[in-house]
Amino acid sequence: MERSDKPVTTRVLSIDIVRGFALVCMVLVHFLIYFSNAEAEKTWLYFSFNHLLGDWGASCFLMMMGISQVFSERKHTDLSQYLLFQRALIRGLFIFIAGIVMLVLAWGPSQIWRWDILTLMGFATIIIFFCRKLPSWSILFLALLIALVSPYLRGQLAF
Repeated sequence: MERSDKPVTTRVLSIDIVRGFALVCMVLVHFLIYFSNAEAEKTWLYFSFNHLLGDWGASCFLMMMGISQVFSERKHTDLSQYLLFQRALIRGLFIFIAGIVMLVLAWGPSQIWRWDILTLMGFATIIIFFCRKLPSWSILFLALLIALVSPYLRGQLAF
């Protein structure tokens, strides 16, 4: 048996567990929201799934996705930046288009701007490639700026 000089890369189990838990949370939330009747909206179960569990699941999943990308980049230091960008672009576009297709199939073409978690994940996969080299203070400033401007933009755009 031949010995390899390459380091053995292992997955970070805690990230996979939290990502799996977040995925289960999102599935439960969507199941309850889309398959319940109007009376269910008045229950504590609906409120807790939609506003507590759902918000946590989506944001936690996105955070774990970003952490995974950082670890993946560190693992592939031998690859060129162009190849890494190509991979991020292909992966992000595939997820984004899958999200758009699901929106069109579920709600119709008129609801194409009603982004859900898949479209957000695809967009974030592409954007995170550019953000990974920025200093932490600039990412924090950019996130704060987006959080402050978003309510105004949502009020101005009539999608």
